[in-house]
Amino acid sequence: MQVNYHIFLPASKTKESFALRETGESAKGNLQGWENFPSEGTGYLDVLAEPEMPLPWDWLSQEEFDYYVKEYERCGPETACIGGLNSYRVADRNWEIGAEYADANIEIPCQFISGELDVVLQMIDPEALHIMEQRCPGLRGIEIIPEAGHFVQMEQPEKTNKALLDFLAAVERE
Repeated sequence: MQVNYHIFLPASKTKESFALRETGESAKGNLQGWENFPSEGTGYLDVLAEPEMPLPWDWLSQEEFDYYVKEYERCGPETACIGGLNSYRVADRNWEIGAEYADANIEIPCQFISGELDVVLQMIDPEALHIMEQRCPGLRGIEIIPEAGHFVQMEQPEKTNKALLDFLAAVERE
């Protein structure tokens, strides 16, 4: 099991290790870089492979990327990524708080949508989708969208919207 140590660092050290402007995750870039991590003296960005194609990408222009960076940094350099990082920092506590729901099924209608190249999809056990079908009786479908990574809604917006609209139409017919 791999652990990204940067999520446990104080915000000031995290900022040094995780420079928002330097990274992006997509079907065209690999943010895992596990073969280089952990390694003594390296930071999070040190282990990331260079994207196969620099910005702009067909799904994200340089201007859009700069806007996101500016918005993340608006609250100051010490807390630029704190919201996302804090969700990882409290993961164990969230499991403790939600322990009574750990075996609960999701009964409401739901749909799973992922890009086929999403690193999260690639990291999970192949049985996870089958388990999800068992634990989510309301699951209406699993949609794996080709040529998309973690930001499937940005990389393949038409296919993502079609999957969502098809799901909503099916639920409405029920």
